[in-house]
Amino acid sequence: MNKHDQLFVGVFAAVFLALSGYHWATLGGWGMRPIELDRLPARQYDFRIDINSASWVEWTQIEGIGESTAQKIIADHETNGPFRNVKDLLRVKGIGPKTLEKMQPFLRETIDKTSEDTTAP
Repeated sequence: MNKHDQLFVGVFAAVFLALSGYHWATLGGWGMRPIELDRLPARQYDFRIDINSASWVEWTQIEGIGESTAQKIIADHETNGPFRNVKDLLRVKGIGPKTLEKMQPFLRETIDKTSEDTTAP
């Protein structure tokens, strides 16, 4: 290739790279346009634990109940027997009326089948 051809190829390559860079920059908005991301809406999990059969791990899933309080609930259940209703949780040290009120939507009572009347007419 002679000098004239080399110059032509060099200029052509430089113009091609410049135009490609310009096109790439305009497609990207020069980095100034905010990118919109589709995000999933925040998900609120709906769960309820059985007050008599829940493990300490399940108790810690409730907001405001830490590991030590969960262990106290399990220890009280083992020492004093099953909870008859949700209000029996007040006998656990560290659970007061306000804490119980926050926990209540996440708790369910055990249905005692032995107390149901099985004598149907």
